[in-house]
Amino acid sequence: MVGGRNIGDEYFQAGQGTTFADLDVLTIGGAVQEVSNVFDRYWNSASAYPAASILAGVQAADAQALCEQVRRIQASPDAAVYGQAVADSRKVQELLTGRAQIEWARARLVYDEPEKVSNPTDRVDLQMLPRLEATLGKPLTELDLVSPYFVPGAAGTLALQTLAKRGVRVRVLTNSLAATDVTAVHAGYAKWREDLLRAGVKLLELKSSAGAGTEPDKVKSGAGGSTKASLHAKTFGVDRQRMFVGSFNLDPRSARLNTEMGMVIDSPLFATDLAGALDRLPAGTAYELRLSPDGQVEWVDTGTTVHTTEPQSGLARRALVKLLSWLPIEWML
Repeated sequence: MVGGRNIGDEYFQAGQGTTFADLDVLTIGGAVQEVSNVFDRYWNSASAYPAASILAGVQAADAQALCEQVRRIQASPDAAVYGQAVADSRKVQELLTGRAQIEWARARLVYDEPEKVSNPTDRVDLQMLPRLEATLGKPLTELDLVSPYFVPGAAGTLALQTLAKRGVRVRVLTNSLAATDVTAVHAGYAKWREDLLRAGVKLLELKSSAGAGTEPDKVKSGAGGSTKASLHAKTFGVDRQRMFVGSFNLDPRSARLNTEMGMVIDSPLFATDLAGALDRLPAGTAYELRLSPDGQVEWVDTGTTVHTTEPQSGLARRALVKLLSWLPIEWML
């Protein structure tokens, strides 16, 4: 299973607060061994430490006590409701009954070298981004970018502007201020919106209320649903021919500081599905941004509603975004 999903209740639609919309690919065939080999490289790298050497007072759990705890959780009413909802979901049923349609395609793993974290940030030979760009190829007609933490910076903004001015349709789906869980990252993105819009890049921002009733296979536990939606999927599509799914965000942190990985899949079916999802975003899911006649950013909501400030956000948070956008912290976002 390859993607950017974290292991936590809120990433599996079972939390009490924010529900993170995510995307994974279930991979079979030769690519599985490649993923396993990269895992082993990280596990055995000099930067991987046993937890006991970092966390004080760590003791091995008693196996019998752990099994008993698992049994108690499995027997709880919330777990029963959630488990049944998962079992009844369309995708799981298709897998269990053998009716799942497998897309056989060329899949190439791209990843940061484990040594990236112990070397200067200018060691691009250890970084995934150049490999990702080479593997995805240069867009000729369309580029679709889905990134919850989108901080293009000067170089990325120029690259997207150049593509748009060349006639490539560039679309970006990211979080609105109300939907993001990292305000500082939003500040790093907001400063580039006008430049991108002016060049013809289409910007879409997920609404914090987007999770309500928009996912046919949505799973809710008996403990109740979430109160807020946030984008967490990282996927890019090129010319409706190739797509990437992984952990890589379009931000300086993913490019130069974090270690990331993902799959580039040569599948017109998948890439077209991604483009189609952006073509047909359900009403009320996202704001479409535009520039007003005097050059100010506007958020177009369902119908004719237009917001002239960041929607669903208070004055204090908007002021914080403005303050953070002035600080020299973009390199770490």
